[in-house]
Amino acid sequence: MRTGSGSRSSVKREFGDIMMTNAKDGASDVRYLATTPGGIGNLGPGLDVLGCAIAGPRDEVIAEWSATPGIMLLDSGHPDLPRAPMKHTAAIAAAAVLHEALRKGLALREPGIALTVRKGLPLSGGQGGSAASAVA
Repeated sequence: MRTGSGSRSSVKREFGDIMMTNAKDGASDVRYLATTPGGIGNLGPGLDVLGCAIAGPRDEVIAEWSATPGIMLLDSGHPDLPRAPMKHTAAIAAAAVLHEALRKGLALREPGIALTVRKGLPLSGGQGGSAASAVA
């Protein structure tokens, strides 16, 4: 369920009252970098449960505390990827983590998280790029 207007919307069903914002400001000076390799999740007939990480390009997500409540997507990582946080795998994963932290009553440095995604994995390349962005 989406509520709000403009570039702000609240995802109530999955993430409580976490605001997911598409903006260019409000980021702090503390940054955290997570990087994830691509993967192959199907190694052959009947081996759907086996997978492996592959060497080479990686996706990176830089997360920083933000004074703007909720999740802010500063850069989606590629022009063809969604700019709306509620449609971007890295932002959806960050919203779930933020929601869980708030649910547990953890003290947060700031009320929001700003994300910058750097796509190293090719889009539609069969290397698990969407999952890599979410995991990072």
